[in-house]
Amino acid sequence: MSATLLPPLPSHELRDSGSSKSSLNLDSTLEELSLHDCPIELSRPGREVVELFDRNPLLPGVILLDRGQFVGVVSRRCFLEHMSRPYGVELFSRRPISLL
Repeated sequence: MSATLLPPLPSHELRDSGSSKSSLNLDSTLEELSLHDCPIELSRPGREVVELFDRNPLLPGVILLDRGQFVGVVSRRCFLEHMSRPYGVELFSRRPISLL
């Protein structure tokens, strides 16, 4: 049994998530993937993260900083799960992200 190679997809069917001029295709390298660099301080209110996700629908998460030092990341899914809990928006939109 031999493997059948499929023809490459047209480059217009695969697009990167950024505003890059190039399109991704089967011959693309990791270097061509879009990177997301979206840091936010833990002291900032949760509504700012909501605004970041609203403005950037393909943003997978945010980088959490404490006085400029990396402390972790939070994914879009995890953050929105917390915010969608009962009273989540009321509790966390005005409070610092660190309380999540």
